[in-house]
Amino acid sequence: MEASAISSKPRAPKNLDDDQKVDEYNFRLAQYEEDIQNVNLSVALAGTSHETRIQSAVGYLDQIVRNIVAGDAVYKLSEVHLFVSDPGLSRKNSIILLPSYGDEAPETSDDYKTFASLVGTDFGTCSDLLSSLMGSHASFSAAVPAIISAGLATGKIMPGDKDRLTSLWTTWVKGVGWAKCRMSMTNRPSLASWNGWPWEADQIMARCLMGGLPAAASSIITTDTSHMPYEARIEDPDLAFPLWHFESGPLDVSDVLLKARVATQALMDEDEEKGAGVKTKPAKKPKASKPKAKKPRHA
Repeated sequence: MEASAISSKPRAPKNLDDDQKVDEYNFRLAQYEEDIQNVNLSVALAGTSHETRIQSAVGYLDQIVRNIVAGDAVYKLSEVHLFVSDPGLSRKNSIILLPSYGDEAPETSDDYKTFASLVGTDFGTCSDLLSSLMGSHASFSAAVPAIISAGLATGKIMPGDKDRLTSLWTTWVKGVGWAKCRMSMTNRPSLASWNGWPWEADQIMARCLMGGLPAAASSIITTDTSHMPYEARIEDPDLAFPLWHFESGPLDVSDVLLKARVATQALMDEDEEKGAGVKTKPAKKPKASKPKAKKPRHA
């Protein structure tokens, strides 16, 4: 996308009590920000070869697999599939990770339980500690050392876990500004465009596997946080390939990425005349009672 093709940044509606207009504004703003990111990505990739992009993606995925094995996810995973939306790896969200959680309702990790006990809950309650830190720290990630200190003082964190949790939790909230943590007319649960509080498990799941990776990785790789079976999240389940399984471990990243790219390219070539794209289904807003995932397939 050329920079000249991007429309001007949308303005907030005058009547912020009108949910429909606020939702339209939020959706337009999200599209505007995605267009900007695509332009920035195009600039960053200018002059890079196709092989270089693939090698970089393989390196990113290798690190993500290490993060999965290390238990960085907020949920206990049963398997993770990979889907490629752009075989050229030149657009935002070219690679989409599809985590699965097994038969039962997703269970959060012990690290997340400790984190939630200090900052807030999945029910949208912000802790007094987090509220007090909003005025004295530049961002959520900048407040992590203070959160760790509070955990040490209350005995919720053991001294031996200090460095590990500081690194992990910084990844979990990286890039989160305080505006997303405060209720406002454009950031409230009553809106259809509402995505949740940034300390909630589903929100952290979108960021938790990206530890140790450069910003460029977040430009092309995203995590789908839906609780639906992975087969229901994309239009053609045959385009999703297993990357890691809790019993068999990781598969060869290079091979998985190649298969996913080839499969998507083949379908795009087949549908080119019809103009049918390949994309993930829109993620649904999690409900209070989440559907159980299907039993994971073994790699």
